[in-house]
Amino acid sequence: GDGHGHDAPATFADGVRRLESLAGELAAKLAEDSHDAADDAVHEIGHLIEGVRSRAVAEGVADSVVTHLDEIEDCFGKVDEAFHAGPGKADPKQVLESVKDRLEAAFTALMEAKR
Repeated sequence: GDGHGHDAPATFADGVRRLESLAGELAAKLAEDSHDAADDAVHEIGHLIEGVRSRAVAEGVADSVVTHLDEIEDCFGKVDEAFHAGPGKADPKQVLESVKDRLEAAFTALMEAKR
């Protein structure tokens, strides 16, 4: 398995921070063409989003905040699909590039929302 345990985030804010750093990691791995490492990062993000969602519910975070999580999930879902689309179909790097503004906006909104 991979070296990371899928530890649930301690708090919503902690989860958001970790999501943001994983997003950076993913971009870096894609930039250096570490396909497998990038694919792992996408899956890690998927697990973490679930954890952040649970924290949001537990902490009574506003629904409007959760919609930003949906947005992030959707963006990374597209990147994940690109990994599995097969050669020549979609380039995960370009897909990530194409959703970068959406991701940045969603992360900014989440950072402002966390108390």
